[in-house]
Amino acid sequence: MPSTPEVHISRARERRQHPRCRVIDSNIVPVDLGRARRALLVDLSIAGASVEPYAVLETGEVSRVQFEFPGSGSTFEAECVVKWTGTSGRAGIKFLNLANSAKECLKTWIDGFNGPSAGLPTQSSPQASAAYLPPSFSPWLRTRPCSENAPDELETEIASLDLVSALRLVCDRARSLTQGSGAAIALSDGRDVVCRARAGVAPELGARFKAESGLSGEAVRTGATVMCADTSRDPRVDRIACEQLNIGAVLIVPIMTGSAVIGVIEVFSSEASSFDDGQLCQVQRLAELISAMLENGADVRQRDSRNH
Repeated sequence: MPSTPEVHISRARERRQHPRCRVIDSNIVPVDLGRARRALLVDLSIAGASVEPYAVLETGEVSRVQFEFPGSGSTFEAECVVKWTGTSGRAGIKFLNLANSAKECLKTWIDGFNGPSAGLPTQSSPQASAAYLPPSFSPWLRTRPCSENAPDELETEIASLDLVSALRLVCDRARSLTQGSGAAIALSDGRDVVCRARAGVAPELGARFKAESGLSGEAVRTGATVMCADTSRDPRVDRIACEQLNIGAVLIVPIMTGSAVIGVIEVFSSEASSFDDGQLCQVQRLAELISAMLENGADVRQRDSRNH
């Protein structure tokens, strides 16, 4: 997605003044953004950073950022402002009112960084975003092996989360349960189904799927589970897209409310013939959980509107 002229200008200025190091290619660095919000550190400079958050950040909001420098054990903490947000959910933050000692600490660590470097903050690109949450990694959201009761345990975990964070957590859990390379949740907007949450190798946020075509469309039209065991042999798939994202198998379960399909949950694997009946059952239970979560949210909104 092309950047706006304003973003181009700010990026060029930052490239000249503050070289960035791309952290996420070689280090997984959880970031605390305050108010129980978390993110992954993507890249870093002495002026700011770009992060992959697990909750929606609004441009212009002021918060605090805290993380540990990889390999050093020392902690960085600063006030920050959100300067931009991307369609993939990524966000750019600018550090505010940094003391000279904090600037020196940042500079020393960045100068000694041995990983890949980049002069630009990372926003969204057609292929790269899949790498930002490695399939084998699930940061603070999953610290124990998956169990058969994982969907039931997940219901308790998401009870205190906002809808966006809850959907992202369900995506992360779907990927873990199936040992897949990615997962996505797409919900109906009355015309198409639109990707609202993703983890690992998955469509970009905001991607639209037509009900008239494709695997997702088949699940929406029929209200039935759709499984593609081998994307290289299935005429229903976009073979080029699957090759680009290294997707070998796809499992799609419709999200229902009554007899109506309101969305789909999809899991992807880099290997063909990866999904079995047990994994299908787990994803179906996650689809039921999403349905209940959305219905409860609608009930709350209706009560709120009546009270006002």
